[in-house]
Amino acid sequence: FLSICLLLLHASGAIPNTKDCRNPLFETHWYSDDGQVSSLADKPRLHSDLILCPAYNGVPSCCQETFEIEQSLHFNYWKEILVGKIDRIRGNRAGTLAMKKQAVYNAASEQARILHQ
Repeated sequence: FLSICLLLLHASGAIPNTKDCRNPLFETHWYSDDGQVSSLADKPRLHSDLILCPAYNGVPSCCQETFEIEQSLHFNYWKEILVGKIDRIRGNRAGTLAMKKQAVYNAASEQARILHQ
């Protein structure tokens, strides 16, 4: 089914014939004829206005300024997830360190304390 859909998209011109701007990591953002501005360009072009990827200014690339907005949205989404995970790890660590202050932990044998570190 997926291969049929890809063939229909390719035949309709929604997916460019060139593989220059078809990085599989960005498949949902491949160029399409429907005028979606937050997609990759249909072919590599020179840009001088890239803010998130300044290394690609002056170099032919598929990225365009409008696509950087989409990149920023996804980056911020994953950044929030990472910050949440780090917060949970810090809380877990604080709980583990607090356990070492309890009398029951300090009354345990050295071997039992090693198991809980």
